[in-house]
Amino acid sequence: MLARKKMNPTLTERMEVAEGEIGSLTTRVTELTSSINSILGSLQGMEKWIPTVDLGMKDLCQAVDQDNTWVAQLEARA
Repeated sequence: MLARKKMNPTLTERMEVAEGEIGSLTTRVTELTSSINSILGSLQGMEKWIPTVDLGMKDLCQAVDQDNTWVAQLEARA
């Protein structure tokens, strides 16, 4: 039995495959762009609340310092 030579795909067949891959890549790029835009929106939102968090942390540190001072004073009395 003679082995048949495998036929190379025609230009049309290769173009059909390439068009399918382009469609798949286009969908992926669209999804990626959507995800990046969502992340960017989150980061821009963070810019708005970071100063509030910083101020809250500063106030908390001051409160802890005051408590430490109070505790030290109480310990000194004992």
